[in-house]
Amino acid sequence: GTLDELMTHAILRRKRLAPPVVLRIVSDVLAGLHAVHEAVDAAGQPLRMLHRDVSSQNVLVGRDGVARLADFGIAKAITSSTVTDKAYLQGRVPYMAPEYLRRESVDRRLDVYAMGVTLWSAIAGDLPWPDASEAQIVHHVVHGGIPPLSAAGVVVVVLYAAVLLLRSA
Repeated sequence: GTLDELMTHAILRRKRLAPPVVLRIVSDVLAGLHAVHEAVDAAGQPLRMLHRDVSSQNVLVGRDGVARLADFGIAKAITSSTVTDKAYLQGRVPYMAPEYLRRESVDRRLDVYAMGVTLWSAIAGDLPWPDASEAQIVHHVVHGGIPPLSAAGVVVVVLYAAVLLLRSA
């Protein structure tokens, strides 16, 4: 199933996903993103590939416990000759990086930002600004940034969980 489905299941049980589980999932996806970002063509030239749609809906968690990034439908090599109309946004607004929303140049940090929002959502059990319109979300992201997890009522034990995860890796 997807990370989004796991989050929904937890919410239905009036719980949140355990931070060590979320961090393991995020770690797996970041490893996959790194492989995408480091991909080269047959001549060894960097493809500079971007996923452009990282979100909890596109993170698959297998029965083996390994998380994988799916849906490369709007992925694009930065060096691609295909040009996306700057008036058209690709992906889901809550996961879009500020520089992308400002129509500035983007790189792999676009995907890393989206993974950060995915991490925030999985820990908090909801997106930042769950009741906001897309226009309001754009304003928040561009002008205010992502709120701290404490705004979602999350006690910040995540750092401790991250240290435990890194020690076990």
